[in-house]
Amino acid sequence: EALLDLHDKFRALVVDNFFSHTLFEKALKEAFEVFVNHDVGKMTNAELISTYCDRILQNPGNENEMDEKLSKAVQLFSYLSDKDLFSEIYRNQLA
Repeated sequence: EALLDLHDKFRALVVDNFFSHTLFEKALKEAFEVFVNHDVGKMTNAELISTYCDRILQNPGNENEMDEKLSKAVQLFSYLSDKDLFSEIYRNQLA
């Protein structure tokens, strides 16, 4: 969730202070593409995002909150370069 919070923070910065200027939108996108595709620790970010989504879906709780969390996870997913790896990991988690 820290990565999602970081994205929200910088997304709000671009929207509020730079009025969603395309140059800043592009810079944010490129920065997160580098950041999300850089593996840290034992697990890849694709594994971490997959596990996060799986946990949300297993413990739904409030539907609005679940939708919001999944929407944010999809934003991070859009930055992944290896979407096939995410798909394979998530498929294995469902099995």
